[in-house]
Amino acid sequence: MTDSASRTLRMGMVMVAQGDLGPLRKVVVEYPQGWLATRLERTGMKQAEWRTDPARSGGAGCMGDIGTHAESLAEYITGLRIVDLCACCSSRRC
Repeated sequence: MTDSASRTLRMGMVMVAQGDLGPLRKVVVEYPQGWLATRLERTGMKQAEWRTDPARSGGAGCMGDIGTHAESLAEYITGLRIVDLCACCSSRRC
């Protein structure tokens, strides 16, 4: 999970629990990976190599790795379970 002990995340959790944000209708989680913006896999960087190689990371690519952190963060902050999900994997906003 992303650093769930951080003060900012704990504050967000409290705000949601206290109803400070009103009823939640939509939760948007972004998990930017700026370090993958260049072709680091061509430089021998192991962390980039497997994430960008479908034979090693599976059909979901890095989404299976990075997406789980976004999912976990959304559930942790809101205290809700995800029922429906819409994901966009793009170098531009969806």
